[in-house]
Amino acid sequence: MKSFRVKYKEEIQSYALLAFPIIWTAVFFVVPLVMAFFFSFTNLALMWNRINRFGFFQYRNVLTDDVFWRSLGVTGIWTAVMVVGNIFFGLMLALLISRMRRGAKFFLALLIWPMLVSAVANARITETMFGAYGNSPMNILAKFFGAKEPVVWLMQESTALISLMMWPFFFGFCFSLITFYTSLLAIPQSYKEACKLETNSFWAQIRLILIPLIRNTFVLNLLLATISGMRVLGPMQLITKGDYNTKSVILYIYNLNFVDGFGSYKGKASAAAFIVFAMIMVISIIQMKVSKKGDAYE
Repeated sequence: MKSFRVKYKEEIQSYALLAFPIIWTAVFFVVPLVMAFFFSFTNLALMWNRINRFGFFQYRNVLTDDVFWRSLGVTGIWTAVMVVGNIFFGLMLALLISRMRRGAKFFLALLIWPMLVSAVANARITETMFGAYGNSPMNILAKFFGAKEPVVWLMQESTALISLMMWPFFFGFCFSLITFYTSLLAIPQSYKEACKLETNSFWAQIRLILIPLIRNTFVLNLLLATISGMRVLGPMQLITKGDYNTKSVILYIYNLNFVDGFGSYKGKASAAAFIVFAMIMVISIIQMKVSKKGDAYE
């Protein structure tokens, strides 16, 4: 027994250290996940109700629900806009900062501060910027361009979703900025020198040389931005409550589970959650197929 402990000392220590997070994950993630998957096939309404029906009917109920498809459409629009904004601004700022000889760390620290702002604070900023009162910043701007009356940006379908997207579109680039910047720093100096010798055009260097070298980072940010967009909840829940055609698919699931009918649609909510989970899994698999092992310079 002693020789076994001596021989596998490092393995035993590793498993001992991993025991707590594994148990924690099993209790608070795996078990609830399995329970939710089971509930998605039942007619469970409230946790104390009896289950007397089992099958795929809840999935059918979700897939034939117009509200689900409208919320999925809103989520798709949000995701597409956020992917474009976050990756574009993150990549462009990372490229500019990486070319600086001095002050790079200062500007990097300055530009990632929105990451420190909570979802509640972001919601308050959006409400302040797009308030219906006449002296809100956006209504002052609208008045400058000829608007006669204050615009109720967050309380009409034509502008509510756009208003919610403005802050995360322009300031949601923090994570992609960091990853792109560190990936650019990892490119060997010889590659950068060869890049400058190949062409003097900054945009040609980006398109033909630099982006292929950080291909995997680009795909990673694309995946994470897509997943983040699919899971959006805060702005809709905190500001518009899903009204004015701003209900995301996660808010749809939340309302089924906790709000609609005092939370009496738990089986349907579980089915909707697993449909969204399947969509995210498909996106992840596509990313794994597109991405190759290592970046181009490895």
